[in-house]
Amino acid sequence: MHTNEAIGLVVTFIVATPAHIYAHNEPANRSTPMSIKLDLPKGVTVEKDWLFTEPIKTKEGDLIYVGLNQARCTLKVSSGVSARTLHITAQMRYQACTDEACWPPESLPVSVTIPLYSPTP
Repeated sequence: MHTNEAIGLVVTFIVATPAHIYAHNEPANRSTPMSIKLDLPKGVTVEKDWLFTEPIKTKEGDLIYVGLNQARCTLKVSSGVSARTLHITAQMRYQACTDEACWPPESLPVSVTIPLYSPTP
C-alpha cells in the first residue's frame, strides 16, 4: 500500500443461529442497529462510507442480519503520511436478538495494521 492511494477496508461478521442483529439502516426505536465507528490516524480519511451486506426484511418489516455478512468502506491515505504502518481501530456496536429475547447492546473492538511503502521513483 502506498501513500496517496485508496484502501478498501472490509469487516466480516457472522451472526450465529438462531440470533440476528438489526441492520445499520434500521431505526433505533426498539433496538440498537449495527454500526461501525472508525478511529483513523492523522492523514487518513473516509473516501466512501460503509456499504453493508443487503439486510433481510422480516415479515414484521424489520431489517436484520443473519449468518455471514460484510461491511466495506474506502479510506484515503494522504501523501503527507510518513508512518511505515497504519493502525486502524474501530468499534462495532450491535444488539443480538432471537425471536424470543434480546441481549443488551454490545461493542466489539476491531483493529488492523496495514504496511505502507514509499512510492518508487
